[in-house]
Amino acid sequence: MLSKENIETASLPVLGVTFAACGVSVESMIKSIFGVHNAEVNYATQTVKVVFDSIAVQLNKFKEVLQSIGYDLILDTEKGKEVLEVQKIHYKALKSRIIATSILTIPIVILGMFLTDMSCVLATLVLFIFGKSFFINAYKQAKHGEANSDTIDAAKITLVSFDLQQVYKTLCLSRQTVKTIRQNLFWPFIYNLIGIPIAAGILYPINGFLLNPIIAGAAMTLSSVSVVSNSIRLK
Repeated sequence: MLSKENIETASLPVLGVTFAACGVSVESMIKSIFGVHNAEVNYATQTVKVVFDSIAVQLNKFKEVLQSIGYDLILDTEKGKEVLEVQKIHYKALKSRIIATSILTIPIVILGMFLTDMSCVLATLVLFIFGKSFFINAYKQAKHGEANSDTIDAAKITLVSFDLQQVYKTLCLSRQTVKTIRQNLFWPFIYNLIGIPIAAGILYPINGFLLNPIIAGAAMTLSSVSVVSNSIRLK
């Protein structure tokens, strides 16, 4: 039986809450701790408000539980650093990973047009090096029977029903999508390879031919229509 005399309320900064689903996970895990009366996450301020029995449970227990599912809780001070400084370090590290991933994505996209296998290898390396936190947190969530945005990011396929046939249908749709993307890249590439030199007047010294801008515009429109028409075939 918990005593009402020892009830305390604490508002603590929490790291890793990026979506509403993350807040739900944090609340459910803290509420499952013996001695906790209520827990509410404020997504805007990145804090969790906990009403608990100070005799039955200590603040360090909240931190331990949240770390087990991929989040972290900042107490009043941590290793001599102020709360704002700890948050700043966390967001700076996240920003660095995003910038590095964005830079490395450019050569992967270019290679994907010609060397698909090599681009897949590089994409996998970038994914596991800079996105390893998503997989680690997803695993931690799965151990507790929970799921959040990290689970969606880490999972290649997310089922919202118990119909396993949806996996096969998704794989088929994925293959069709990749095939369509390659077709949509190939034909515009050929069009530009032929059309741009002609529009620039490469044939003029030979036979005096100049491409009428109206015809060039119509050809470009036709190219766009073909890409859209090819894409809407996906079902």
